[in-house]
Amino acid sequence: MRNPSGHGLFELGVAVLLLVIMSLLATNTCILYLAKTYNDRVCRDSIALAAGAALEGKPTEAVQGAARHGMDNCGYGGAFISHPQYTAFKDDITADVRVIQLQTQTVCAVPMPFLAFNLKPDSNRVVFTSTYTYQIKNPKTAQTE
Repeated sequence: MRNPSGHGLFELGVAVLLLVIMSLLATNTCILYLAKTYNDRVCRDSIALAAGAALEGKPTEAVQGAARHGMDNCGYGGAFISHPQYTAFKDDITADVRVIQLQTQTVCAVPMPFLAFNLKPDSNRVVFTSTYTYQIKNPKTAQTE
């Protein structure tokens, strides 16, 4: 049976169902994108603060403290996105260069796990990891070159 506009009830039902599925898929995509960019931004800002402390010639403990301070000042991720955690910090000091490496990890809960691919059967979580490496030349050796 058709209504006066020419569309059947079945056609409208299918269209609404498809729109609902697409909006749920878009919600998943947006939440996952926000989690990935949030983790990446926090890691990048923390390594920049650590590099600033390293350029001032501070010891490893102060450099690591500067990186942690950058993470403490970041905002909360939200209902589905956890606060990033440090998983690795390395400060290698040699005569020529100082290499700082920082890795953060954020866990994101997928709002609609039945629409996500490659998830473990009993899990609705996705883990994002970001690693940044900062290499600083030793100013004393850079002047002699």
